[in-house]
Amino acid sequence: MLKTTISTVFMNRTLGLQKEVLDKHGFINSFLQDQSAGIEYNKDFVILAFRPSNQTEFQQFVNSETRRTQSLIRHYS
Repeated sequence: MLKTTISTVFMNRTLGLQKEVLDKHGFINSFLQDQSAGIEYNKDFVILAFRPSNQTEFQQFVNSETRRTQSLIRHYS
C-alpha cells in the first residue's frame, strides 16, 4: 500500500498520476531535489522514485507517460 505523504496527496495528483497506478509500479516517494545525484535541473521539476517488481510493465508505464506528457525528462537509477 502506498504511503500517504504531502507529495502523494498534492504533487502526484497535480501531475495527473493516479495512486493505484503508482502503487502498481512500486512508487516509493516524490522529491523536489536529489543532491546525491549531482544533477541540476531548473526549479520546476519533481523526482518520482520507484522500485518496480516487473521491469517490463514499468518500462511500458514510462513509455506511456512519455507519450502522455512532454514533461518527462528522464529516468535514472
